[in-house]
Amino acid sequence: MDKNHDGTISRKEFIDVFLKAEKVLKEKINQCRIVIADCEQQRSEAVRKLDEARRTEKYNQYGIKFGSVVAVAIEEVSELRQIRPGQEVYVRALCGEDFYEGVSGVYKQDKAVIHDNINM
Repeated sequence: MDKNHDGTISRKEFIDVFLKAEKVLKEKINQCRIVIADCEQQRSEAVRKLDEARRTEKYNQYGIKFGSVVAVAIEEVSELRQIRPGQEVYVRALCGEDFYEGVSGVYKQDKAVIHDNINM
């Protein structure tokens, strides 16, 4: 505060420092208002998208959205027999302690195309 370093603080020095600090604080308050307005806009957009999703998305009895797709990585295969292209295959899918049987598919050149008739 003592700009001229004379060991005392004059009224002018005090007022100058006070006004500069007030200006800095007002700028920070305005920046905070801008950030708050941006956050409120983002929140409103998220609420709008959530409402739209609730109106348009449909779920099955397991809480899974219709049209969902799951990718499954085969980790283990057992009792594999020679399979010919076009031959129907039977799959038992394990997920934790649950298992799903009766998934049928058709083997096509190194790939099995699985259909969605899972028995749960």
